[in-house]
Amino acid sequence: MSNTRAQSFNWLLIPLFAIVIGVFTMRLGVIELYLLLAYTIFVVAAHIHYGIRVVCFLRVLLCLCLLVAVSLSRNIVGHINEVSLCRAR
Repeated sequence: MSNTRAQSFNWLLIPLFAIVIGVFTMRLGVIELYLLLAYTIFVVAAHIHYGIRVVCFLRVLLCLCLLVAVSLSRNIVGHINEVSLCRAR
């Protein structure tokens, strides 16, 4: 995981750019508020989807492979307890 890099461009910015261009070119007025509200709901839903599908899947995958992604202590007993918790699921 140490060799991974963040994406240079986030695809969630494309709808925001479209809204901003639409506001400046078409003078949308009150519709701007509703567009930004819908965009906010869309971004929150995308983040929840990412958290549920990707992060939880990676956690289960790490448990199946008996790997510890982040460990704050060097206690071997804690590691054994984590592995046993993953096996119990």
